[in-house]
Amino acid sequence: MNCDEVRELLAAEALGALAQGEQAQVRAHLAECELHAEAAELRAIALALAEAAPEREPSPELWERIEAAAIGRAESPSE
Repeated sequence: MNCDEVRELLAAEALGALAQGEQAQVRAHLAECELHAEAAELRAIALALAEAAPEREPSPELWERIEAAAIGRAESPSE
């Protein structure tokens, strides 16, 4: 993976939103390349945003939707 490809994926990497293989490739590149100071900045921003959000208890309706989705997955045949 080259620097331009990594730059395009840095924000997603900071959020933990990359597929496992892409994440590994980006991190391998970052370990060897000193040109990506923005990677640390993006990770710090992602952490700050996560910490800034107030903690809330999920509503009963949300728990019902989560439970229904989980049960639906458990009952569907695996491929």
